[in-house]
Amino acid sequence: MRDYVIRLISGLIVILLMFGLADWFDIKWLQEGNSNRILFILPVAFATSWIASYIFKKRRLN
Repeated sequence: MRDYVIRLISGLIVILLMFGLADWFDIKWLQEGNSNRILFILPVAFATSWIASYIFKKRRLN
């Protein structure tokens, strides 16, 4: 259960960070109104959440 919570939190953090950075740095293809932004953000958030889960799992074993 802990792994799922770690994946959820890290995925949400990445999504919110990418939305924030898109507005801050004025990245047009990640801002609101572009329908293709979800095609980039969700896979990145998914992969990052799995990487974070793997790192925390390795840390617990050592």
